[in-house]
Amino acid sequence: MLVQLAMTLSTVHGWSLPEQESSRKMDSPPKVYLHTFPPLPHVYSMSPFSLKVESWLRLHGIDYECVYCMEFGPKNQIPFVLWSVTR
Repeated sequence: MLVQLAMTLSTVHGWSLPEQESSRKMDSPPKVYLHTFPPLPHVYSMSPFSLKVESWLRLHGIDYECVYCMEFGPKNQIPFVLWSVTR
Protein backbone atom coordinates (compact mmCIF):
# COMPACT_ATOMS: atom_id res chain seq x y z
CA MET A 1 0.00 0.00 0.00
CA LEU A 2 2.80 2.42 0.86
CA VAL A 3 4.47 1.81 -2.50
CA GLN A 4 1.21 2.56 -4.29
CA LEU A 5 0.76 5.70 -2.18
CA ALA A 6 4.32 6.79 -2.91
CA MET A 7 3.80 6.32 -6.64
CA THR A 8 0.55 8.26 -6.49
CA LEU A 9 2.06 11.11 -4.51
CA SER A 10 5.15 11.30 -6.69
CA THR A 11 2.80 11.64 -9.64
CA VAL A 12 1.08 14.49 -7.81
CA HIS A 13 4.41 16.05 -6.88
CA GLY A 14 5.56 15.82 -10.49
CA TRP A 15 2.61 18.00 -11.54
CA SER A 16 0.99 15.33 -13.67
CA LEU A 17 -2.67 14.46 -13.37
CA PRO A 18 -4.43 11.10 -13.40
CA GLU A 19 -5.14 9.69 -16.86
CA GLN A 20 -8.67 11.05 -17.24
CA GLU A 21 -7.41 14.63 -16.78
CA SER A 22 -4.00 14.36 -18.45
CA SER A 23 -5.06 16.42 -21.48
CA ARG A 24 -5.70 19.53 -19.33
CA LYS A 25 -2.96 21.96 -18.46
CA MET A 26 -2.47 22.43 -14.73
CA ASP A 27 -2.31 26.01 -13.46
CA SER A 28 -1.52 25.25 -9.83
CA PRO A 29 -0.34 22.19 -7.92
CA PRO A 30 -2.97 19.92 -6.39
CA LYS A 31 -3.73 20.25 -2.70
CA VAL A 32 -3.10 17.01 -0.80
CA TYR A 33 -5.37 16.13 2.12
CA LEU A 34 -4.02 13.55 4.57
CA HIS A 35 -6.88 11.96 6.51
CA THR A 36 -5.61 10.66 9.83
CA PHE A 37 -6.59 10.09 13.45
CA PRO A 38 -6.75 13.20 15.67
CA PRO A 39 -3.71 13.86 17.87
CA LEU A 40 -3.72 12.69 21.49
CA PRO A 41 -2.58 14.77 24.49
CA HIS A 42 0.97 13.36 24.66
CA VAL A 43 1.24 11.64 21.28
CA TYR A 44 1.24 13.36 17.89
CA SER A 45 -0.51 10.43 16.22
CA MET A 46 -1.58 7.02 17.43
CA SER A 47 -0.93 5.53 14.00
CA PRO A 48 2.68 4.87 12.94
CA PHE A 49 1.47 4.73 9.34
CA SER A 50 0.13 8.28 9.58
CA LEU A 51 3.49 9.44 10.90
CA LYS A 52 5.25 7.65 8.06
CA VAL A 53 3.08 9.22 5.35
CA GLU A 54 3.28 12.69 6.91
CA SER A 55 7.06 12.43 7.21
CA TRP A 56 7.27 11.36 3.56
CA LEU A 57 5.17 14.34 2.48
CA ARG A 58 7.36 16.74 4.48
CA LEU A 59 10.57 15.18 3.20
CA HIS A 60 9.52 15.65 -0.42
CA GLY A 61 8.20 19.18 0.13
CA ILE A 62 4.64 18.35 -0.89
CA ASP A 63 2.07 20.87 0.31
CA TYR A 64 -0.51 18.98 2.39
CA GLU A 65 -3.18 19.55 4.99
CA CYS A 66 -4.09 17.14 7.78
CA VAL A 67 -7.76 16.29 8.10
CA TYR A 68 -8.45 14.72 11.48
CA CYS A 69 -11.23 12.16 11.33
CA MET A 70 -12.28 8.82 12.74
CA GLU A 71 -13.87 7.55 9.51
CA PHE A 72 -11.93 5.07 7.43
CA GLY A 73 -11.18 5.60 3.77
CA PRO A 74 -12.49 3.88 0.64
CA LYS A 75 -10.43 0.74 1.36
CA ASN A 76 -11.34 0.73 5.07
CA GLN A 77 -7.89 1.98 6.05
CA ILE A 78 -6.51 5.04 7.72
CA PRO A 79 -4.48 7.09 6.83
CA PHE A 80 -5.63 7.83 3.33
CA VAL A 81 -4.86 10.66 0.94
CA LEU A 82 -7.17 12.66 -1.27
CA TRP A 83 -6.24 15.57 -3.45
CA SER A 84 -7.99 18.26 -5.38
CA VAL A 85 -6.89 20.48 -8.21
CA THR A 86 -7.84 24.16 -7.98
CA ARG A 87 -7.99 26.07 -11.21
